[in-house]
Amino acid sequence: MKSVKIVAVFFFSIMAAPMVNAQTDYEKKMAELQARKQIATYINEEKLNDAELLAETRENPCAIYDDEEWYTAFGQKEGRRGDAQLANSLLRTLQQQIYDKLAGRLEMITTDYMDQMDTENGSFVREHIEGASQKVVEHCLAETHEYKRLETKPDPQTGNIILYMSIRIRKQDLAKQMASGVAKEVAKDTEANVRINEAKFRESAMKVFDR
Repeated sequence: MKSVKIVAVFFFSIMAAPMVNAQTDYEKKMAELQARKQIATYINEEKLNDAELLAETRENPCAIYDDEEWYTAFGQKEGRRGDAQLANSLLRTLQQQIYDKLAGRLEMITTDYMDQMDTENGSFVREHIEGASQKVVEHCLAETHEYKRLETKPDPQTGNIILYMSIRIRKQDLAKQMASGVAKEVAKDTEANVRINEAKFRESAMKVFDR
């Protein structure tokens, strides 16, 4: 009965949004997030075995999405409770998800930066900046830890749990770390003699992130 009640609450919250014509997209999104938060609270505090519930709602209770401030990733993985590799593996997968989102944007950031600076010997400088950007972003993401984490109770038959997780990284912080990190990275190659204007690079990064 409790699972049915939770599902009913969830779908009422989701379906109620279109009934109010004046409701904004932001308000609709907030209604959905509130419903998901309600489910996550039941899972965390009441320790339900929610594999069936989550299948019915078809939502990861740790789901979060990119917005103006954050890059995000979320996912799930099945395994044994207490297995450190289970959480580590899922975390690495989520870090890779965000890296994949950023991969194409690194080239755009470099292009915008070089257009601002009117840099000579463009292809040589571009190669150094993009290589440094990739290295810095990889380091930033490797330092990113879980933001939300929930798990179901063990399945009676297999003994496995489903682990849900999400991570996020603030765009402004990432742009700042990229500018500083890229400047230091390219400066290591004294023969290349490439220098980065950190303020301009950070500006280019945020311009691309805001698109």
